[in-house]
Amino acid sequence: MSIPTVTRVALPLAVDKTLSYRVPPSLAEACAPGCRVLVPLGKGRKVGVVVGLAREPRQDLREILNVLDPRPLLDEELLEFTRWVAEYYFAPWGQVLQAALPLALRLKVKRHLLLLPPGREVLEHPFSNPPARVRRVLDRLASSGNLSEAQMKRRLPEAGRRLLEDLAERGWIAIVEETRIPSHRAVGEPWVSARAGGASHATFGPRQNRALELLRGAADAIRLKELLKASGVTRNSIRTMAQKGAVALEWRASGTAWGKTLAPSIESALEPTAAQDEALAAVSAALARGGFQPFLLEGVTGSGKTEVYLRAAEAVRARGQATLYLVPEIGLTPLLAGRLEARFGSGMTILHSGLPDRERWEALRGIREGKPWLVLGTRSAVFAPLPRLGLIVVDEEQDPSYYQAESPRYHARDAALVRAQRLGIVAVLGSATPSLEAVAACRRGKFRRLVLPSRVRDRPLPDVALVDMREEFRATGSQSLLSRELAGAIQRLKDAGDQGLLLLNRRGYATFLLCRSCGTTLKCSSCSIALTYHRTTNRLLCHYCNRSRRPPSACPDCKSQHLHLGGAGTQRVEETVRSLDPSLRIGRMDRDAVKGKGHSRLLEQFVHRELDLLVGTQMLAKGHDFPGVTLVGVLSADALLSLPDFRAGERTYQLLTQVAGRAGRGDRPGRVIIQAFATDHPALVAAATHRPEVFYERELRLRRIMAYPPWVALLQVRVESREAGRAERHASRLAGRLRALARRRFEVLGPSPSPLSRLKGVYRWQILLKGPSRRALADGVREVLKAPEDSQGLYRIVVEPDPRSLL
Repeated sequence: MSIPTVTRVALPLAVDKTLSYRVPPSLAEACAPGCRVLVPLGKGRKVGVVVGLAREPRQDLREILNVLDPRPLLDEELLEFTRWVAEYYFAPWGQVLQAALPLALRLKVKRHLLLLPPGREVLEHPFSNPPARVRRVLDRLASSGNLSEAQMKRRLPEAGRRLLEDLAERGWIAIVEETRIPSHRAVGEPWVSARAGGASHATFGPRQNRALELLRGAADAIRLKELLKASGVTRNSIRTMAQKGAVALEWRASGTAWGKTLAPSIESALEPTAAQDEALAAVSAALARGGFQPFLLEGVTGSGKTEVYLRAAEAVRARGQATLYLVPEIGLTPLLAGRLEARFGSGMTILHSGLPDRERWEALRGIREGKPWLVLGTRSAVFAPLPRLGLIVVDEEQDPSYYQAESPRYHARDAALVRAQRLGIVAVLGSATPSLEAVAACRRGKFRRLVLPSRVRDRPLPDVALVDMREEFRATGSQSLLSRELAGAIQRLKDAGDQGLLLLNRRGYATFLLCRSCGTTLKCSSCSIALTYHRTTNRLLCHYCNRSRRPPSACPDCKSQHLHLGGAGTQRVEETVRSLDPSLRIGRMDRDAVKGKGHSRLLEQFVHRELDLLVGTQMLAKGHDFPGVTLVGVLSADALLSLPDFRAGERTYQLLTQVAGRAGRGDRPGRVIIQAFATDHPALVAAATHRPEVFYERELRLRRIMAYPPWVALLQVRVESREAGRAERHASRLAGRLRALARRRFEVLGPSPSPLSRLKGVYRWQILLKGPSRRALADGVREVLKAPEDSQGLYRIVVEPDPRSLL
């Protein structure tokens, strides 16, 4: 008796283990680590990834149903890398693989509805009297014969899943599930060619005949969209002609997943400065030596960090290797892609979650085949299956967007460093405002620091003015959003032919709705947070769970009609600026205004000088290069300082320095006006005086005194439950067990309610672990989590190593 082959499969489920399946002899040759397989799970089916094979005498296992790939999608390096991510971040391996292959593990299930003989008898029996909605469902099936569940829902909205399953249990209808793996065509477009011996001209009308003449006179097939424009024929007419055999339709891949780009806003190639040459020489030497070498490229805004990245990527390309270039936001890719395309032409690919499914799948397929020499992507691109990776660039390494806060949780910057270390290649982290972790790593000798101390072409850094809004109120008695200095600068903007940016890091119109009679603030029913008023939709919206409601006409508590909209968001700022100067062409850049393709369109308008001013949130601050911007205004610059997070000062300094750096990048000098109440805070003073070393020295000293990263390791354990008491009780038990294990290896703080104590209907309690060793923290938590617990399913434990936020 032969011993069956057993495969371990990682499934995209919230479970911390792989599942074992038998491999039937017919699939044994095709089944290999890194391949996708279709497997049974419970009563359904799932797509997973093979992560291991063994020969074990196990007859009790279920068999895999199919192997979906002729060769592995993931090689051994990526499998091991994703396993490290899963283990380090306490994430299920299958969910990490799903982040690496977001489309490949998706299984589509289509439910078909059939009328069975007992159901037909119910309709036809003279004495049966089913409820009206039941009769309508059965009538619809009787007349249509076969409908999908989605089709039934469109025709009869009352036909919910519960009703349909009830009818299936009675035996009146059958629900048949059809499962399939989504297939994605290559990125491209349809082409049309004439068939020899096809239908005659007499069969068609004048426009169709004109199309046939064009096709028969062409040396090759013609793009469908060009044929439609030249002949005036419609798409449906072309389909009819294809059905009659007169023409042939084919899909031709375009060979790129580069997507829409914007024209570069700066010259394609500048002569490098002495500092750039020095930085590039260091990186090139490390590339020539081989081996893992991390660099921190610290350069003031506008100093030409991107030029160093691109020249290093060219050197890697000359060695026959590829570069992975990470940026923190999707919104940064159009302008950067335009610059890359203008400079290098082809051979590059964009990879991020905003791409249509077909384009994203094509990009992954091309990357796996080794076609691009440069991949430009956001956080999830750290898993890009590049076969000959030689360099990883992480631009704006300090940006919190590199951290994924939902499962699987991971930090793309840190993961990129680990991947570079495992591959033995060079990693370059770049920033004008590096994280304290990166600064400390340089001081410890773990990273090599490269400095670009000045802007290209010796352009000056912008002048920065701090406006104390307390003094502004004393002088004017007005609570205006704009100080006199900022309002005057905005009014002079258009006459000077310049452009400006206005930052307020809060979207919406008003940040809260307050009853002046009893003091009640309207809060979200699911979260411990005030609702934000959005004037464009006239809705109160929770920015955490997206619950919304109409503003009430009276206070829900005391019934008073004296309601007040307090605080300000970007919508109110936009309204205020429009009233200041109606002739200004203003755009708004926040999550509400730039959904879908709105972001690229807005950037294009601003690049082409069709807008004078952009009002927005922190999206404005991230890496954009606008030569026409001479004015930057910041409202409520000290708002972040009130957050209960030890990184609040660091993030305030980084945000202000980054947005200030958007000014004066062209031929005209820049000016920045920062409005705040705490104008004497060290973070604001350092940003205004361009003295990063003063801020970093002070902040590192405070972190050492208070025992916070980067001097100690930090791990957060959060207990979540829909019952407040259960979350508190379990968090207390967990903290007690951790303290018993600590033995001076680490410190346990808490438990305490999270600052956002309720989110999406879930109560949250947190425990913080501090210690010199990350491994000791992780081992302690794993030991505690091994213990069996009661009430499983009534609470959830979330473990976050190196948490980026304590909210």
